[in-house]
Amino acid sequence: IRDYLLDVQIARMIKRIRQKLFEVILKQETGYFDTVDSGELTSRLISDVKILSSDMTLSINLLLSSIIRSVGMAVFMYVLSYKLALLTFIYMPLVAVVVDYFQSKFKVLSKRKQDAIANANSVANEVIPSIKVVRSYANEKGEILHYNDKVTEVYGYSLKLARVFAGFFALTDSLRITLKIITLYYGSYLTHHEAIDSTTIFAFIVFQPILQGAIQEVGTIYADLLGAIGVADRVMKLFTRIPEKCEYGDEKPSDFKGYIQFNNVSFAYPNKPDTMAIENLSFSVKPGEIVALVGANGSGKSTTIKLCKRLYEPKSGEILLDSRPLSDYDNQYLHSKVAMVEQGPTLFSRLISENISYGYKDCKDRKMIDAAVMANADEFISKLENRYASQVEERGQNLSGGQKQRISIARALVRDPKVLLLDEATNSLDPTSERLVQEAIEKAFKDRTVIVIAHTTNTFKRVDRILFLENGKIVEEGNHEELLEKNGRYANFIQK
Repeated sequence: IRDYLLDVQIARMIKRIRQKLFEVILKQETGYFDTVDSGELTSRLISDVKILSSDMTLSINLLLSSIIRSVGMAVFMYVLSYKLALLTFIYMPLVAVVVDYFQSKFKVLSKRKQDAIANANSVANEVIPSIKVVRSYANEKGEILHYNDKVTEVYGYSLKLARVFAGFFALTDSLRITLKIITLYYGSYLTHHEAIDSTTIFAFIVFQPILQGAIQEVGTIYADLLGAIGVADRVMKLFTRIPEKCEYGDEKPSDFKGYIQFNNVSFAYPNKPDTMAIENLSFSVKPGEIVALVGANGSGKSTTIKLCKRLYEPKSGEILLDSRPLSDYDNQYLHSKVAMVEQGPTLFSRLISENISYGYKDCKDRKMIDAAVMANADEFISKLENRYASQVEERGQNLSGGQKQRISIARALVRDPKVLLLDEATNSLDPTSERLVQEAIEKAFKDRTVIVIAHTTNTFKRVDRILFLENGKIVEEGNHEELLEKNGRYANFIQK
């Protein structure tokens, strides 16, 4: 019964810690995920939490049991002969010294081992979902060697820990044998000079290993706890990390129009704090206007869209929606009014209906289907065996790129947003898929403020205004014909 109750308690603890840790992870600011490896976070959530909960709980229970046995045996021995008992008790501080000596080694090596495990997990998490890329470059051996290097690092720390454990036990065993010899010698002396008999000496010889075993067990369990503390340190650092302040207001205006203003906005990514992605960027987009961001890679196009969606906070300047700072708006309201479609759409391993209505708890079936129709997704979804109840496989592997993109557009449109942000939504698609996605985008443009990152001349011609970016700054502005007439940087860019 005790073991059952303990197992139940451990399972409950693991569940609670994982739930809370997952909540803590999701509450971190977007920039935090630019500075950490997703494999490391997964390792903390799965491996570290299990070690922390099960190992520490078991160790604490065993530690308490061993301490009680040690104290009971010590009292009994003291009653038999306080002099021999005091001799025996000298062993305790010696064991404490040994444990203290090995403590730092256990802690440091355990932490390094867990870090190495996290690195190995990170490689596996990255390579396995990308197996098609690995295979297309015939780099299976390279990835195997890369993973083997990481696992070998884990093995190396395991060997070091094993050597430390061996040294710990060898030293405590030596102390135990030495104590037995001294007890026999001192016991013989007391037999001749004081009123104790050989039975008492025999009792001490029998009980000392039991006491020593209990004390050694305390040391071993303590060492295990130190190993778990190395894991606990990693988990607690994440638990106690305070996200960068990102305040939301309570504004939910009924007359939201979608007027966007960037006023001297500058921003650098957390993992590149000295490199400005955009600098003193100022522009506005009127309600219902369609503006294209054009420029080379790294010019600040995607960054501008992410800031408009408030995935990041600007380092300086301000971003306004309908003349209100983004921070004035209610979080749910803001993201329902400002929708984004990324270049590489992210779909979850859930039903198609759940992917379209993602985050929209009260979404009606009719509204979801209407969004899919507008996104040119309803036609192919209706041909699936389970239609909207069809399961999306991991990373959407059972769908084509165009199908995933159209589901992503439907997800953006299902809330009927006033502002639509499109990050090269037709890039890397085949001609048929590109046409269907482009048609869906053009339908979505109606009665909305749109910022689109474009790469095709057809899109350039359809927008009201083009902002040409270089190094995070607007260097040219106008419509397609006006910029061609200037024969400047935009004209040179599209002719390449």
